[in-house]
Amino acid sequence: MSYIDETDELYHHGVKGQKWGVRRTPAQLGYRSDKLSLKNRKLSDSITKNTARAHKYDTKAAAKSAGDHRNQRKLVKAEHKATKYQAKADKEAGRRFASSERKTGDYAIRAKQWERRAAKAKKRLEHNKWNAKADKARSSIAKAQRLIEQNNAAKKVYNSTIQAINAGTIEQGKLFMKYVSD
Repeated sequence: MSYIDETDELYHHGVKGQKWGVRRTPAQLGYRSDKLSLKNRKLSDSITKNTARAHKYDTKAAAKSAGDHRNQRKLVKAEHKATKYQAKADKEAGRRFASSERKTGDYAIRAKQWERRAAKAKKRLEHNKWNAKADKARSSIAKAQRLIEQNNAAKKVYNSTIQAINAGTIEQGKLFMKYVSD
């Protein structure tokens, strides 16, 4: 018959070979010593890629707006006709005959139609999907730059806490352990 020792005690005698006051490096502890550097490198690559992407989209947007003569002509034509019909409507409104009232209404309606066409052409000219894509790439660049700044701040804090442990602190720890063990 065998007995199982069921104690709820936890024994810990430290790390084998570890000496008081001797600290292991993050590499010895199994941490990536340059984890933040690696992250920063990836973010820098992202910035480079998104900068190239934004430039490409800006170039396409400029080419599209430069080559968009058709919508430009539509806009000019619609604005011209709208003002022409509005002028005719205003001219007919000054006359006293019944037929001129009907003409005034017709000209006013045509003027409104051409104003709508002009607004539509203007909207087409202003809307450019490449501008939106370039803006999205620029926002990705800004986000990556913010993350790099945060990582650099974290690095400074990490390095300062490790350097804050000096020889005096280690000696105090040794004395304390000697006092406790006696």
